[in-house]
Amino acid sequence: MTKEITCFEVRLEVDGRIKQISLDTTMPEVSNWNTAVTWAIAYFKVKEPEATHVDFVDVSEYTVRPNSKDSYIYPASLMVH
Repeated sequence: MTKEITCFEVRLEVDGRIKQISLDTTMPEVSNWNTAVTWAIAYFKVKEPEATHVDFVDVSEYTVRPNSKDSYIYPASLMVH
């Protein structure tokens, strides 16, 4: 039986621009929606050090069941828009 993976789409506003990042529980730092949001905020503070405002917009949560026929779980465990 394949274990389900919890995924999170976190949207933040970084200096007036909406940014979205996709994370999941295959990342050691991410275990729930709160840790996903915390990780996303920290990531954007490092990725864009010149940013003066990083604000939380929203988070969505869903589960996926990895397909054993494929060599990947789903398209990416870290995807930034």
